[in-house]
Amino acid sequence: MSGGTGTMVEWTNRIVHLAEGAAHLAHLGGSAGRLAKKLPSLAVITGSSQAGFFYTEAISAFNEQGMNSDHGWEAVGGSVLGAVGAALSLTPWGAPLALAEITADSLGSISGRRVGNRFNANKVVGELFRGVHFAYREIRYR
Repeated sequence: MSGGTGTMVEWTNRIVHLAEGAAHLAHLGGSAGRLAKKLPSLAVITGSSQAGFFYTEAISAFNEQGMNSDHGWEAVGGSVLGAVGAALSLTPWGAPLALAEITADSLGSISGRRVGNRFNANKVVGELFRGVHFAYREIRYR
């Protein structure tokens, strides 16, 4: 999932969330204040775009590789983070979500360089959903 359109969609969403948080903290007035009031709507659009993009990526990966597709579950994580970001855009919690994603990506990059196990925010959330999915299936079919 590194590089390409997915990264552009993710970072656009994160930047909008961070700008929204900064504008909220700065209590901007005048033209900047009017622009800042539009940022939550823009964040809903970018979060929804991220959710939709990664949703289609997940469906494609699962169709090609089955339910054990690492790429598919990573895309599920990206879709969930986009949807949650869109919902949180209407609250003050959009910027902290973006910061948490950036932190997870940074720690994953450091981990990749140190021990060879690279991860990112999408992968963390996707693996959580993979575990829940397979645990539910296991419990359901007993």
